[in-house]
Parts: sequence; C-alpha cells; structure tokens
Amino acid sequence: MCELDFDGHCEVWEQRLIVKSRKDHYCHGCGGTISIGASYISHFSVFEGDTSSERMCLPCKTIMDAFEREHGRQVSPDSLFDFLRECLDEENWAIDDPDDLDPDDEEDMLKLREPSRLSDSGLRWKYAIAEIQARSEARRRAVASDAP
Repeated sequence: MCELDFDGHCEVWEQRLIVKSRKDHYCHGCGGTISIGASYISHFSVFEGDTSSERMCLPCKTIMDAFEREHGRQVSPDSLFDFLRECLDEENWAIDDPDDLDPDDEEDMLKLREPSRLSDSGLRWKYAIAEIQARSEARRRAVASDAP
C-alpha cells in the first residue's frame, strides 16, 4: 500500500445517499452526469475554513469506498482521482528508484513497463482510473454530439 499524505482533518464532514435525483447533477468523481431519478452521494465538508459541496455517482462511490477502506482515510469526491493517481505513481516508482536505472539498459527499461510489477491494490487503482477516464470521455462525446 502506498503512503499518501493526508493533510489535517475537516472541521465538518457530511456524506449522505440521495435516493433519487430531482435534477441533473455533475459527478465530481468522473465528470459524468447524474441523471434525474438516479441515486448519488451528496458530500459537504469544511476544511481550513473553505467549504466544499460535491456530488458523486454510485459507480465512483464504489471506487471511493474501496480506496478509503484500504487507506483508512476518507477522501472527498473531487479529490478521489488525484489520490488514485498519486497512489499509483508512488507504487510505480517505489519498486525501482528511477535514478538507479540505466536508460540504455533495455532490461531496466522493461522493468518499468511490466504491469505484473504492480501489487493487487496498484492494479485495482490503475483500472479504477481507467474506468473513471472512460466515463469522463463518454460524457465529453455525448456533450459534443448534442452540440448544434
């Protein structure tokens, strides 16, 4: 497991499941649309005097729950993607110090590209990032096709 730096704690932290959306919302996890009638998570927090009000679709919430269980810390919907990337980046570089690798040695360079070198959690976060990016890209394509 990676060692992420979770700075401080929130003065206020509230998350609740909204069973049915009454209007379209933006998912702060993947950037997708939470449609009318869909269930979602509503998040509100205050950190160092700054308030944050966010929403998250249930597929992103599933990823966030798994991440929080493994790291023992809660993350906001808006910070989930950044924490996933940071965790994966740390795991990729923790295996081999890049300064010790010889860029002219083909075997050293292959070590950096071996997907099996990631731990189970590293692979899980890699696929979670890919899933979030795919949903975000699908949303962009849908918006582009709706444009006149």
